[in-house]
Amino acid sequence: MNFSPEVLQKIMAEGNRIVKENGLFVHRINYTDHFSHSDKSISALNFLQYSDGEWDKYAGNRYMYMNRLRHDDYIGLFQSAGHRIVAEYPDVDRQLTDLLQHGSVRLNERFREKSQEVLSTTGAWIVSQKKKYT
Repeated sequence: MNFSPEVLQKIMAEGNRIVKENGLFVHRINYTDHFSHSDKSISALNFLQYSDGEWDKYAGNRYMYMNRLRHDDYIGLFQSAGHRIVAEYPDVDRQLTDLLQHGSVRLNERFREKSQEVLSTTGAWIVSQKKKYT
């Protein structure tokens, strides 16, 4: 299963087509490494140390897909799909922030420029609405 930004944009475009003008989109997004749920020796950020090619070797199939997009990526996707963010409720894990501050988590270059708060966000509720066009 592939939920690349391009696929997500197509899903949002279809949502824009079928949702009423005043309708809302309610999204619950999990940003964690799913392996960390059963292996307590790794952090929820473990999968951010790998390049896309390396990660595909571990979880690049429809049974093991994990979302490696971050909260800011999703906000950008919603906005590029013509959505107005009505509310967002990110879950920031301060223990992960501490790990990042102390350099305990190695990050792939793709993620190094992201803020510690964005990287420490383990999930979020995002409510969006189609922008009204006049």
